[in-house]
Amino acid sequence: MQLRVLSLSLGAGLLAATVSAQTPAATQTPAAPQPSAEAPAAPASQIPWQGVFTIGGVGTDTSGNPLRVNEFVVARDAVPSLTLDFWGERGDWRYDVAAWNGGDSRAQRYEANLAFRRLLKASVSYQRFTHRLDHDPIDYVDAASNINGTFVARHTNHDPGAEYGLGRGELHSRVELTLPTKTSIRFFLGHRQQMTSGSHQAMTTNHCATCHLESFTRGVDEMTRDLNAGARVAFDKVVLEYHFQNRLFRDDAPTLLNQYDDAKHPATLADVFLNRVQYDDAAGLLPFATVAGLSKNAHTFRARVDLPREADLTGTFTMSRSRNDDTRLETTYQGGGARLVVPLHQKLTLRADFRRYDIESDDVFVDVVELVSPAGPTAGLTYVQAYPAIGSVDYVRESSLSRTPTTVATELIYRPFKRTWVRGGYEWEEIRRDAFEVHKTTTNAIFLSGRSQLHKQLNYRMRFRYEDINDPFVYEAAAIPQVLQPFMSPGNVPFTGLQYFEMYDSRQGDLTSFPTQTLRLDQSISWNPRPNVTVAAHYNFRDSQNDDLNYSTWGRTAHSPGVDVWIAPGDRWSISAGYGYQRERLETLFSTLAFVG
Repeated sequence: MQLRVLSLSLGAGLLAATVSAQTPAATQTPAAPQPSAEAPAAPASQIPWQGVFTIGGVGTDTSGNPLRVNEFVVARDAVPSLTLDFWGERGDWRYDVAAWNGGDSRAQRYEANLAFRRLLKASVSYQRFTHRLDHDPIDYVDAASNINGTFVARHTNHDPGAEYGLGRGELHSRVELTLPTKTSIRFFLGHRQQMTSGSHQAMTTNHCATCHLESFTRGVDEMTRDLNAGARVAFDKVVLEYHFQNRLFRDDAPTLLNQYDDAKHPATLADVFLNRVQYDDAAGLLPFATVAGLSKNAHTFRARVDLPREADLTGTFTMSRSRNDDTRLETTYQGGGARLVVPLHQKLTLRADFRRYDIESDDVFVDVVELVSPAGPTAGLTYVQAYPAIGSVDYVRESSLSRTPTTVATELIYRPFKRTWVRGGYEWEEIRRDAFEVHKTTTNAIFLSGRSQLHKQLNYRMRFRYEDINDPFVYEAAAIPQVLQPFMSPGNVPFTGLQYFEMYDSRQGDLTSFPTQTLRLDQSISWNPRPNVTVAAHYNFRDSQNDDLNYSTWGRTAHSPGVDVWIAPGDRWSISAGYGYQRERLETLFSTLAFVG
């Protein structure tokens, strides 16, 4: 991949206009004479606006995949670039406007601000940029069996030459009104809208037939809109705030449809798998890669109280309700937190934090479609009828999103001398879950950090954190099934022997990638022998271990030392170089199933 960029810009200079308040707008007025060296400068109130206009261009030459070097930049052979900024005031009104256009509808930015005294503030901004996305050729998945050359894994890319990318536009507007009263009262109203258009790659897979991976081009036409409103009241020692948010999300792009393959045995092509799936080609065109609409309302209350001896207490409470507009499922959130800051001494400060919230997500009853096999040993039967030991295949999906975390932390901040501080403390967290095997996870942590200017030319930083976790998130009975059938099924036909659900139900080993103990240490030191020279060295260490698993252990350790050098021989250019080294070791259990016939 090669990238060459040439840029050129020319500024039109600083513009200023003086308009007399008594002169009608339609009257032609002569240009104002240039002030002499002896004449005093015109007061600011007589200059209603000033501005700068710049015109330029960027030339880009790329080869290979531009995604690697210009993921968020419009890359063309040559594009113009225009910039306009102007600002001014008249009486109690002040304003400023800025605009930039990079020669493409996907590269632009505009902003305007207006203020009246300290009573009214209004702002609006819009920006748009591009985001290139990769295209996976998926041509590496094909594999064939040794029976008549039948493919057991294949791919189809329905749009192999597609170039994927998104154009994102964001519109922000806000109005603040402060009442001219003794008690500070402020209201605000805001609007934010994000628009995303373009296309990306969507994939779907056929199972219980030839493993067929298919790729399609999916359009994107998303809109996220936020309406915000609120108020703030400040008394002598108490500040109260309320914030309301209404969010709406939708995607109006056409739904993708796909007709899946016939659920036949991938090697013999026998029609024996229909009762193991919920749909195949007989179901016709089915939607996939769908994006649900979302609506949300949130209320947030904040308060701050100034306590004696320069201490202060702040608190926040939020409640929200989110709804999937397609399935009508809802998620509710209620929670709050508080922070207390108490200066114990001129050089010592105590800070304590508390946070607790509760998330509840609706359960879903999944009614599995039970088809009847037309052929094979289970012909005329559903899977449950053929293998009643599996029990009912319908179930209630309980969301693992539902949980209640509680966090309590306390720390001391100490400044022993000038340009030096040390911060250390303790943190406790508990997460309760109602819809997962691990119902409660408790974490105890201690942390210490500091920064000091050891000498005029020498600076040191350090950060340390140790955590002890009881019952982290674990996938129970995830691996190591028992040996239930150490021989081929009779006649090498899987329908008469061990079934998948029987093998999976016999798994015994717990697996996780979450530790029960973690250690983190970061250190860096920088030396400035001269104002234009900096030499920095750093060392980072990470260690995570889990020794509580029943059949194995899990561990991950990483060392990352390095050094950087920065030199500025001149005012307009500099040289930087560095070296980094990382050594990482991961230990975990891998369990591979052997299931033949």
